[in-house]
Amino acid sequence: MSKMPVGVIGAGSIGKTHIDRALKHTEVELVGIADPAPEAEELARNVGVPWFANYGQMIGVAGPRGVMVATPNVTYARIAMDCMTRGRP
Repeated sequence: MSKMPVGVIGAGSIGKTHIDRALKHTEVELVGIADPAPEAEELARNVGVPWFANYGQMIGVAGPRGVMVATPNVTYARIAMDCMTRGRP
């Protein structure tokens, strides 16, 4: 069985929890972390996952089948709707 490719959008405290769980899940492959912060780039490097400054680039390059949105509440709905429009629930 192949693993489901997923991406995480947002690498703050909640995003780090999603990243950790994705890395431990036997049926998930974390294919990218999208967050413009330098700390997110370092985190991605440390866990061996591609980093992207924006989620649109991650979707286009890494091709996740689904995403976990872990951004501030004020941005969450817009990002989630955009991802669903792109076929990435």
